Amino acid sequence: MHAFRRGREYDRKRRYFSRSLGWYRKGLNSEDPIDRLLAFWSALEGISSQYFRHSERTKEGIFNQICDCFDQLWGNVDNWKVIPGNAKVVNEFYAFRNGIAHGFMNVNVKAIREISARLDLYQTLVHTFLLDWESNGYMIEKTASARISTAQHLNLCRRLKMENNTLIDRLIQLEEDIRYGEYATQDEPEFIHRPGTIPILISAPHGAVHTRGGEEKEEDEYTGGLAQLIGEKTGAHVLYARRKSNTDPNVDPNACYKKKLKEIVDNYKIYFLLDIHGVRADRCFGIELGTARGESCSAEVKNLIINLLNENGFSTDDPVPLKRLRVDERFAGAGGDNKETVIGFVKNLGITAAQLELNAHLRIPERRRDASKKEPFTGDKEMIEQM
Repeated sequence: MHAFRRGREYDRKRRYFSRSLGWYRKGLNSEDPIDRLLAFWSALEGISSQYFRHSERTKEGIFNQICDCFDQLWGNVDNWKVIPGNAKVVNEFYAFRNGIAHGFMNVNVKAIREISARLDLYQTLVHTFLLDWESNGYMIEKTASARISTAQHLNLCRRLKMENNTLIDRLIQLEEDIRYGEYATQDEPEFIHRPGTIPILISAPHGAVHTRGGEEKEEDEYTGGLAQLIGEKTGAHVLYARRKSNTDPNVDPNACYKKKLKEIVDNYKIYFLLDIHGVRADRCFGIELGTARGESCSAEVKNLIINLLNENGFSTDDPVPLKRLRVDERFAGAGGDNKETVIGFVKNLGITAAQLELNAHLRIPERRRDASKKEPFTGDKEMIEQM
């Protein structure tokens, strides 16, 4: 009974610690070495991604954020428990996890043996960390909460000065996280999940260059920035591609992007997904709504989206091309032979979904120098702000 009460207390007051305990239990109960490794890593990541100290070092990714939490708990690396003076163990742990999660690692018999040989060490490290965090991490959590409260206050002040920081400025700023033609390094993710507060997910799988049929496909500029901006304004979850991919996150059935989608859907009980894409500036429409020709959502939801777009100035019979709405035509999102679009993928998970294809004029305030298309381009900033 005491353990039950304590578990409920952690769920209410220390939810990230509680989630990490859940991942650790999952690792203990699994017989699959891959599942165990990923679960143990998630137990570390669940705490460290929330309570690391912001610095130039921790900006470089989760590996450094975990090391920072070890430093906060145990002191410098020479004083770390289980692996004193040996941060390479964490780096190796991360390399295994990254290779599996992003498809870089060939998971064969040799790899499974290497992972299995290290699992006892990883389990001991995570167990020791969680034990010490339970008793000594509370003050770290309180300090982090105070930092977050200060940051929230500063964010409120910034919002009150929106006249000096337009939506276009913010869109450009959010797009800066994306490097269209660069592959992710070992210490950074190819795509990022920005958690939200409502069970809706905004997806932008073509935010960076991707590969389809062995050929590189240019990025859908500013779809990643728009997805983040929508998330900020609505509280929706966001998943967007931020580095070049050797797969097509949208249509490749085995893309790691889709594995992350399923993880978000399962963990956050998502009930609706909006997938954002881009089309060329010379298309004769502003927006096309795709519902896999009625397969990815009900007629009621489809009509609701159409009515919302109508209210915002887009209609199927508008004589102005950029205000013209198309529905389930060329970009219906239906997929095809060995192609499973994002909306088709989540439909099979039981999730309602829709796809929006946005004309370049409605999403690109100003083309960046690193864009695949090299000719200068400026979209309709007034329409972008009104959308």
